[in-house]
Amino acid sequence: MNELTVKWTCQPGSIVDLKSAWTHLLEVSKVRGYYQDWRWTESLISDLHIPFDVLSVFHKNTPIALMPLCFDSQLRTITLPHNLQIDLSDCLVDSGFLNSSLGHLLHQQFNIRYPGWKRFEARRAKSPSNIASILSQWPGPKHRDTAYQNFFFLTRTHDDRNLLSKKHVKNVRRLESKLARLYKLEYLHGLTDPSSLEIFLNVEHDSWKGADNQATSILSNEEYSCFYRQLRSQFSGTLQFSISLLLADGRAIAGQLSLIDSGVQYLLKIAYRREVQEFGAGNILLLDTLERAYAEAKLNEVNLVTGPDWALRWHPKETPVEVITLFNGNLAGRASYAIYYLKDLIRPIKEQICTKWPKSRTPEPKKGKEA
Repeated sequence: MNELTVKWTCQPGSIVDLKSAWTHLLEVSKVRGYYQDWRWTESLISDLHIPFDVLSVFHKNTPIALMPLCFDSQLRTITLPHNLQIDLSDCLVDSGFLNSSLGHLLHQQFNIRYPGWKRFEARRAKSPSNIASILSQWPGPKHRDTAYQNFFFLTRTHDDRNLLSKKHVKNVRRLESKLARLYKLEYLHGLTDPSSLEIFLNVEHDSWKGADNQATSILSNEEYSCFYRQLRSQFSGTLQFSISLLLADGRAIAGQLSLIDSGVQYLLKIAYRREVQEFGAGNILLLDTLERAYAEAKLNEVNLVTGPDWALRWHPKETPVEVITLFNGNLAGRASYAIYYLKDLIRPIKEQICTKWPKSRTPEPKKGKEA
């Protein structure tokens, strides 16, 4: 541990000064995604105004770890940056330095920077993750829980197409034919210009997300609008911003907002106009995106980022998204861990009770809308 040094960049107005270290770690990390890129983090600062510190760890002047950290002084909780627009998160670590020295150093630095902290949380870590790798090296209590799922489609070869539900693909094709009898359909992919983004934002605002009783669309929130416009201008090169549109008689009726990183197309947003909801326009565009990926064989996968219920019909592959918690060894930290431990003990008992007693007649709300 004597060979490891640290640097705190506290409440940065910009992280451009960390760009070279960030880029180096992206190149050597075995686990990476768009949500670990410095440009994504820069946009979180500039447009979502998320206050956080950055902990940089070096081995003989070579960066080996970067962690953007938020601290809630009232809850005494350290977290990776989180927001409604952040579906996945992780830190950056050189896998060659995942050892007990790093775990002890992080614990020590948390104590110095955030006296009295009781737990650290990574709320949406897609497996495998760098933060999960630190678990085995952490000197104090720890906890991991699979709270979400990440759905994705392999697209390395055309044979991967056989993994899709044939029944669902046939149904989507049927709806596409029905829609094509009413409109002339056109598919556009790989759009990067500002006007294409604005078209997508208007499609999403005209979906259920923009309805008066929802108002969760990007255009309904000025910060979110600025954030996605900043993403478009920030990302180029190896990490690409891309818009896909489905046009009906020249008018966009469905769209996708994607970031492409290391052979993976992450669909951050899928939207369709309410007037074509019965046709499943989002599904029609998704099928064309997948067919294009199979034909071109340039992508390893198309990733939905989250695990929406409507996507189960496609028979996607899935990986867990975890909530990972590292606890301090102080009294507050151990008390917090005890609560997590008790919840784990009670959970199977609760599940047994739920299966024994009849379910309520009140239907549960759906998790997300049909694409």
